[in-house]
Amino acid sequence: MTGANTAVFWSYAHEDDRLDGGRLLLLAEHLKQEYSLITGETLEIFVDRDAIEWGDEWRSRIDTALVQTAFFVPIITPRYFTRVECREELLAFYREATSWGLTQLVMPILYAIVPNFSEDNSDELIALISRMQHTSWSDLRLTAVDSVEYRRAVNSLARRLASLTTSVVEMQLASERSSFERDGHPELIETVEEINSLLPEWLNAVQLDPVYRAQYRVTSEAHRSRIQKLEDSRGPASALFLAIQKFGNDQLPIAEKHLKLAKIYSAKTIALDPLMAAAFRAANANKEVIAFLDELRGAVKEAVVEIAASAHRFSNPQTVRAADFAKRYIHNSRTWRKISEMHETADKYVSETNEVVLRWDSELDKLGAGTTT
Repeated sequence: MTGANTAVFWSYAHEDDRLDGGRLLLLAEHLKQEYSLITGETLEIFVDRDAIEWGDEWRSRIDTALVQTAFFVPIITPRYFTRVECREELLAFYREATSWGLTQLVMPILYAIVPNFSEDNSDELIALISRMQHTSWSDLRLTAVDSVEYRRAVNSLARRLASLTTSVVEMQLASERSSFERDGHPELIETVEEINSLLPEWLNAVQLDPVYRAQYRVTSEAHRSRIQKLEDSRGPASALFLAIQKFGNDQLPIAEKHLKLAKIYSAKTIALDPLMAAAFRAANANKEVIAFLDELRGAVKEAVVEIAASAHRFSNPQTVRAADFAKRYIHNSRTWRKISEMHETADKYVSETNEVVLRWDSELDKLGAGTTT
């Protein structure tokens, strides 16, 4: 393989590059030059997601992971995970790379320390990156670009990229050879069996939502009634303050449960996504195997019903989201501020994950029904 077939998508928060004096993009340029120096080949690095070239190349490469080599390099900082476009790019590339068995195509660079950068983080994308082999750059970004330490690190990064390029090509060739030797659909069957084994737990994460909603509603109604009576009777300010504090104390574990459920839903969906991509790809290639996806189709349709019901509830102007309701009391205590933040974070995870599930539903609809042979 030549360097012309090797591309890198450099994913970063533009504000981070501005705040660090352009050093994120400078690192990309240094990597490109070092790679060319040690391999004699050209490395394409796409750095501007808004450019036509990025979009065209992204669409071309994202669906052809066994034909061409493309690497995704997310420049990890706390801000990276707050950017919707960064999160979407990471999820999309991880899904496709993993569906081909090529997770090593994702090469994170930990550019700045992220709080709780571990598998225990409530943000499943942070937890996901923490489990991957990543290059630490949090100290190196403080060194001069012409220092020996910095140059050695860039060289190490370029050598790793070159080595991975070679190993990925070898894996691709082995996969192509073995595909000619297999009869039937053993790989698809194994993939679908793995999906089906994960579906009950995933669907349980979706369907636990009504339990949380019931707990939230009962607790809220009881406390709000008590607070309303105190306000109507113009009771002592101290009594009203204590009632609001008691309300917050009872709401805190419910908010924690909301966040926990949202993380489970997110984690299970992210784990399923690469398997789904592989199954859809196989079904698109051979319509005869679509019927193997019947159990999957049923589970996804159940989830879509839940998503639609939730959207309908919040389409009512009188329905107030838990995060917005909690903001009414954030001036009273840190507890209420924490409650609001947890609900907001949970809502973000659920919204992001719902988009993945709706994409599955769309893919299944495009496939239509099939019959086994």
